[in-house]
Amino acid sequence: ASTPQAIKVEGLPPNFDGLWAPTAYMQDGKLVLLYCAGNQTKDIMWPTFRLRRAVATTPGVFRDQGAIFPDLAPYGPGDQDFGVIDPVRWVAPSGKAYLSYTVVRYGVANKRYHEEAVHAREVDVHDPSRALGPDRVVYAGLPKTSDDGVAEASDVVTLGKRAYVFVSSRAGDKDQRVLVAPAPPDLGPLPAGALKPLLDPGGADWKAAAVGSTSAAAINGKAYMVFQGMDRAERFTLGWTSLDQ
Repeated sequence: ASTPQAIKVEGLPPNFDGLWAPTAYMQDGKLVLLYCAGNQTKDIMWPTFRLRRAVATTPGVFRDQGAIFPDLAPYGPGDQDFGVIDPVRWVAPSGKAYLSYTVVRYGVANKRYHEEAVHAREVDVHDPSRALGPDRVVYAGLPKTSDDGVAEASDVVTLGKRAYVFVSSRAGDKDQRVLVAPAPPDLGPLPAGALKPLLDPGGADWKAAAVGSTSAAAINGKAYMVFQGMDRAERFTLGWTSLDQ
């Protein structure tokens, strides 16, 4: 691998000082970046993030083209703001394309500072920044469940003849885990109980506290997953595993 380089995004509003969770694709011969950006000041870190689109102008440099999905609106009573992060593009066996993402909202006082849910919508197969369908919840980690209000960092992927949704779910960073379910054909809401544990904290010292933020792919006919873990000193690190298809 080459030495990692910073990506520069030009044309952002001057108060947008945080960039997060990129995904790239080719469109009409141009390299396009879907990512999220916002104001990362201490008091309003997550709720300002929105999905955005940028196009490469030179290697490592992109020109921002603005926010996508402007129809997204506050998701409940009292929402003054909310964040949208973690874009993932998936083309279903039907040929239709979907973009999944995480919606971040304010949490419950004295319990958690935010809550998250995985959403998705149908998009143009040639341009996933153009929505063709409404915003829908795929999975929300609800309070008073083992997910306790946080479901994030989804991945949707076709492995062999089957498609799967992976979700990182947690009550706190130290007990994050990975759940998996068969992907609905239209990437609609997952049935109750569909998600099953795939990776849990524990085992090796480096993933003793948390496991999440996955990406899966088939390589030379075999499926693999990379994921995030946390060591006993609470430093984040990375791991991988093979998957049955």
